[in-house]
Amino acid sequence: GRFPGARIFQGVHVLVNLDAEYVEFLKGDSRYTGWMTDYHVRRNFTNPCHLEFIIHVASRLLEEFTKLHREMDSALSEIYDPGTVEEWLEVHFKSHIDKLTEILGTAKNQVERSCRKKQNSS
Repeated sequence: GRFPGARIFQGVHVLVNLDAEYVEFLKGDSRYTGWMTDYHVRRNFTNPCHLEFIIHVASRLLEEFTKLHREMDSALSEIYDPGTVEEWLEVHFKSHIDKLTEILGTAKNQVERSCRKKQNSS
């Protein structure tokens, strides 16, 4: 049989791997670190090809963090009180979900500006 907390154990294992992907994307992928700087965004000097990649990766990561958040909410709620569950989820998910949401908004905004700039120059 399964031990109490097995779902939590499995979820934490997934979280560790997902977190490593998140960190690699934010710190190690030059398409993000090199082309989504505040400088590039302020000047609308972003590369549409890099933006497509950034949107793809950030969307996938956001979807996976959101799905895991729901699964962990359910698993933790079987064992812990609501206050503990809320704290654990906020500590381990909120900043990642907020950052990915911000990245997606910025990247999509840059794509829209790029498209408008092309239309106006035609």
